[in-house]
Amino acid sequence: PEFLVNRFCGNLGLANMDFIKLCSHVIKTFLNLRISEGHHSEKQPASVAAAAIYVSAVVKEWHKDKASLFRISEVSGMAEVTIRTSFYDMVPYASKLLPSANQDRLADLLAEAERMRAGSTMMLPSHASKRNAVAAGADVPLLKLDEVDVPIDVPGDVKIEVKEEIGS
Repeated sequence: PEFLVNRFCGNLGLANMDFIKLCSHVIKTFLNLRISEGHHSEKQPASVAAAAIYVSAVVKEWHKDKASLFRISEVSGMAEVTIRTSFYDMVPYASKLLPSANQDRLADLLAEAERMRAGSTMMLPSHASKRNAVAAGADVPLLKLDEVDVPIDVPGDVKIEVKEEIGS
């Protein structure tokens, strides 16, 4: 992940040595803590690197413009939800991830994690809650995939037109 951080930061225009050092510190500390807890299955290096960049961007207050999840996703090739998941994996270690010089930003990092969690539950309802809505008789459009009905979100002003129906 440390090698990927250099490339990702360069592509983001954040090839600042202090920022890259912060990202590397976050990565090394996170991986060492996970290993010390017995987690031997490693996460994808790109997702760890991308999440470390986001953690560092929150610390530097660059996460809303220079290093948003969207921009990090574009550069890393990782989906935003994957980066968010890796970020959430890092949050329990937040106080240990940040060097002493950045400990004053810990509250902001935790607040960002809470903001993301609150936003994701409102914007991305789970398939389980959609299935429950369907079971309760709510009018939720379904997409049929290999004999499985999958609820989909369709805004009220969007019309779905079936161009071709494939026979069974």
